[in-house]
Formats: sequence, C-alpha cells, structure tokens
Amino acid sequence: MPISEQWKITLFLKKFFEHWQPDCYVVPRDINQTALIALGLTSKQREKMILNLKPRDYFSGPKPEEDPDKFGAAEIWEFSVISNGESIYVKLRLSKEKTKKVVAKCLSFHRAEKTINFPYKENH
Repeated sequence: MPISEQWKITLFLKKFFEHWQPDCYVVPRDINQTALIALGLTSKQREKMILNLKPRDYFSGPKPEEDPDKFGAAEIWEFSVISNGESIYVKLRLSKEKTKKVVAKCLSFHRAEKTINFPYKENH
C-alpha cells in the first residue's frame, strides 16, 4: 500500500474530526475497552488523544473497507500515538451512508501488536 501524502492525511483528519464530534464513537470491542483499563486512561483521555492526532502519527491508509457489502464503502486509516511509553494503535473509519450522511468511527484503540514504521515522524 503506497504511503499517503501529508496534505491528504491532514484533509482526512480534518474531515474525520468534523464528523466524529460530538458523539466521538469508538466501537465497543473488548480489546478497545480493556485497553483503557490496561493503559490507565479514561474515555475522555482517549477522545482527546484521537482529536490530537497529527499527520506525523499516520502510518497506513487509506485502505478500502474489507467487507463493503456488510459495512458499506469506507476509507480506513491507521495511526499510532505514545501514552506512558506505550505505542497505541488507532484505526479510524470514514464512510458515507446511503443517506449521504458521513459517519466517522474509531474502530481500534489499543496497544500496538507489532512495530509501527512512521513515514512522517522522526525519533519515534
């Protein structure tokens, strides 16, 4: 998968933040919920960390939705941030529903399970 240009990442984040608020929806998967406890974070801290994502935190995307028949067409972007010395994997999804409404969701927020290479971050 080719690396996205920084201006495209900036545009994606701007659009994601616009549509993610005020609900700030994070898919309630077990791994996302237990990550908050394990990392000692509150949901508000998680929300703030996501809203503070920058292009330098990007490492992959956009990727198409793997199951568009089930979930609809969407773009998936991957980021990572550091909290208390831990690398946290963040997967974001932006889609347009049949009603033309744009929907933003955080699909994943948990400890990174592998080493992440950042194309735009030095000393990470």
